[in-house]
Amino acid sequence: KKRDELKQDVRKGMENLMVLDTEIAHQRSVIDTIRSDISTLDGYIALQDSQLVCLEGELEDRKMRYMKSMRYMHRNRSVQNQLAFVFSADNFNQMYRRLRFNREYAAFQKAQGEAVRAKQQQVVQKRQELSESKHQKNALLAQGEQARRHLEGRQTEQKAQVEKLKKEQKTV
Repeated sequence: KKRDELKQDVRKGMENLMVLDTEIAHQRSVIDTIRSDISTLDGYIALQDSQLVCLEGELEDRKMRYMKSMRYMHRNRSVQNQLAFVFSADNFNQMYRRLRFNREYAAFQKAQGEAVRAKQQQVVQKRQELSESKHQKNALLAQGEQARRHLEGRQTEQKAQVEKLKKEQKTV
């Protein structure tokens, strides 16, 4: 009678081991999926880093051009200088062209300022995307670590159960 009970316990223990093996295999597949997601995110982060470097370079270029044009405008800023430039024309056509040049240059200045602002906004947005991606990666890493710890706990539990079953079989 006791022998039958022990056999049943051993059989139940083996069934529990099989269940634990299945759970461990599932946890390993979860960990592998997380690793795959992390490597995909690493590639995306690298791409965002390179785009950010490119955008920052473009921003610096636009800033330099804007500063040059602002210096030019500052030097030739006064209304008297502009009027002198327009009225010093040799004829009416040249005067009209100079007046149009002043207007177009002012519009160009405004467009340059807007372009710099737009590039700055792109850089800020790209930095935010990069920060979010890194946050996602850290969350996935934490999730992977948690799954790994859970898996290690299950393995420890499984080993203890195997040892217990071995001892029971020896006594039988």
